[in-house]
Amino acid sequence: MSCEDTINWTWFLRELRPTIGMDRKITFILDRHQGIIEGVQAVFLECYHGFCLYHMKFNLLDKLKGKTSTYHDRLVYKMKECAYTPDVNKFHEKLESLYNEGGKEVEDFLSEILVQNWANAYFLFQRYDE
Repeated sequence: MSCEDTINWTWFLRELRPTIGMDRKITFILDRHQGIIEGVQAVFLECYHGFCLYHMKFNLLDKLKGKTSTYHDRLVYKMKECAYTPDVNKFHEKLESLYNEGGKEVEDFLSEILVQNWANAYFLFQRYDE
């Protein structure tokens, strides 16, 4: 039984909410664990969440086991280019380049993740601040 399930995350976030107050919008950067995603969505409906690129990098590398470190580095670099680009058209150019090099494995991996949760070009609020 995982201690990082939806019930435990929801309890923790309900306890956290009065402490941080809600006088401003908040962006949560998450590691894509289903329990915390569901907890944030349940407790902080008016807030935004994005996915941590550090964790996404390791999730991607896990999908690419058996490939060379040079290949890994190149794909991670291309994924970061996509993520940090603020322009929608440039994002799609970079994403196509990433898919061309990474193939179906990379395309399948990213197709499971809503683009507004990891790409600056589509993020609905401020991904970065304090």
